[in-house]
Amino acid sequence: DHLFGDLDAPPEADGLRTLAALTAPGGGTLRVRADATFTELVLFTPAHRRALAVEAYSAPTDAVHLAERGLAPGWRTLPPGGRDVAVVEYDWAA
Repeated sequence: DHLFGDLDAPPEADGLRTLAALTAPGGGTLRVRADATFTELVLFTPAHRRALAVEAYSAPTDAVHLAERGLAPGWRTLPPGGRDVAVVEYDWAA
């Protein structure tokens, strides 16, 4: 796993920010865009090396424990029946 944090790309006209643009060796590009909810990106390659997982994170993986220690990792708590909406877009262009 490789974590890329504090992503602060400027928003584009539609409010989304480009978090990453990954180009495949044989051609084609995966562009990952998200709203300001997402501040981190995790890239993971399994042992067989034939795949790549790209995950947008809205808080660090240990955010609940960081919040318990008084740090502000971006952990959000919703009340019962509460709702949160966030946007992540994965776009592949050959």
